[in-house]
Amino acid sequence: MKLIILLPVFFDGIEYNSSKFTLNTGETLILYTDGITEACNKDKVFYGKENLKKILERNGSKEQTNIGNAVIDDVIKFQSGKKFDDITLVMLRRK
Repeated sequence: MKLIILLPVFFDGIEYNSSKFTLNTGETLILYTDGITEACNKDKVFYGKENLKKILERNGSKEQTNIGNAVIDDVIKFQSGKKFDDITLVMLRRK
């Protein structure tokens, strides 16, 4: 399964470009907030994009709910059970 991962960042007063792409059959589009990648552990190390990518690759063939639960569980475990920020994850899969 191919995963498409995007991190949208929006700020007031900035002009944004738009683009189009086709989500092909079997592909999943994943949008997430910085509460995932910037989650800190006890040593003040960020969870980061690499950890997110790894957990998505390990769970990518599962149903979206199970993927989402795996990501959220992994982020909270990384933070020693203490969630410090929002954790938002949106996934769209074309069947």
